[in-house]
Amino acid sequence: MAFSAKEIRAVQQRRAIALATSENEIHDNLLPIEDRSSNVFYLLGWVSIGALVVMTLCVSYYYVIFLPKHQEMLLQLKTQELKDAVDARLVAEITAKQKEEAARQEAAINEARRKAQLETCLSNTTKIYESLWTEHCKEQARKDSIRLQECELLYFPEVRAACRKDIGDIDDGPNCTLRSGDGRSLNAVYKDKREECFKRYPG
Repeated sequence: MAFSAKEIRAVQQRRAIALATSENEIHDNLLPIEDRSSNVFYLLGWVSIGALVVMTLCVSYYYVIFLPKHQEMLLQLKTQELKDAVDARLVAEITAKQKEEAARQEAAINEARRKAQLETCLSNTTKIYESLWTEHCKEQARKDSIRLQECELLYFPEVRAACRKDIGDIDDGPNCTLRSGDGRSLNAVYKDKREECFKRYPG
């Protein structure tokens, strides 16, 4: 069966149209894939840029804000610790000085009390000693007066003269000279009593 030239050209034209249509469809099918790849790379680029920006902001925050603030807080803490240590030392020194001053004042009060008690003890001892000495003087004068009277009444003039010489001046005052060991005895007692005062209130 033979085809005419016109029919052959029509078939060739339909084939050419079909081929062109097929190529256009293939091109249309490939174009979205390229667009999607381009979109993915575009998105990844922006994500990378965003991550870099976030990292930069984090590093900047750490070195510009956080680290100086942290160092400032540490410095304040050290300063406060040093201040507390200095305050504690000053309080300890003041307390020690107060205790020392209180101890000094107490020692001064005790020393003043001791001296006052010692002076009182010595004064009382002296008063007793002087009182006893005065009493012995009066007693000695009384006895001397009796002896002198007896001597004047009973003996001859020569003996009376010897009696007056032996008796001496009669003195009943507090500063008389005692005989018969009375003075030595009183002086010994007086000395012992004074030593007792010094032992009772030692300095």
